[in-house]
Amino acid sequence: MKPSSHSSIPSDGSHHTQPKKPAARPAVPVNLDVRAYFAEGAPDNSQPWLLNPEIPSPDEIMGTGSETEFVDLLPNRIVGPWSSKNEYLKAHYELLREDAVAPLRDAVAYVREDPDIQDMNIVSIYEKVCVATRIQFSTIRSGKNIVWEYSKRLRTGTIVALSPSDDSFRNKCVVAVVAARPLNGVKQHPPEIDIYFARSIDADFDPHQEWVMVEARDGYFESMRHTMTALQKMSRER
Repeated sequence: MKPSSHSSIPSDGSHHTQPKKPAARPAVPVNLDVRAYFAEGAPDNSQPWLLNPEIPSPDEIMGTGSETEFVDLLPNRIVGPWSSKNEYLKAHYELLREDAVAPLRDAVAYVREDPDIQDMNIVSIYEKVCVATRIQFSTIRSGKNIVWEYSKRLRTGTIVALSPSDDSFRNKCVVAVVAARPLNGVKQHPPEIDIYFARSIDADFDPHQEWVMVEARDGYFESMRHTMTALQKMSRER
């Protein structure tokens, strides 16, 4: 007797079991995984470099003003192994941090030394700055007409430092990042850009206060910012 075509027993007499389908796993949005990855683990308080904020603080930009102060960096080792993973990550983080922050720190030092300094090949100074997240400013110190369509000034992601015009970085410094530089904004008179602040407490401004803003012509903070954050995170991985 031939087996029914609906039988689960094949014609050769062997038994055949239908494979079970794996249970469907609920989809987890990728962005939640990423947020959880960066949220887990606390930085080691014994390692100061892990506690550095993503955007440099005013103290980091201002420094102490002492000529004897210097930045002590571990040089990159290109021959032989590193003694530990943490030493490797710390060294590369601090080298990147110095490359990203030093140009603006030096630019602020120039203005603190000479508040009336004009634009140079390493620093741009903007005056008559009125701060309200979207800021207006004057480019008179550049000494020329800026062709914004081709200029690298105040690109999105550029880090800037601001100080009241009557202080010129002697006591007060506010650090901000250019959030947007719409072409129609910088081409109007006075020019305008959008910024966001390194610290929320710095966003409390007197709208009648006039400020001076400094931009380093060397370096580009945004190109190193996310790499530095990733190096800090990697130090907590096992």
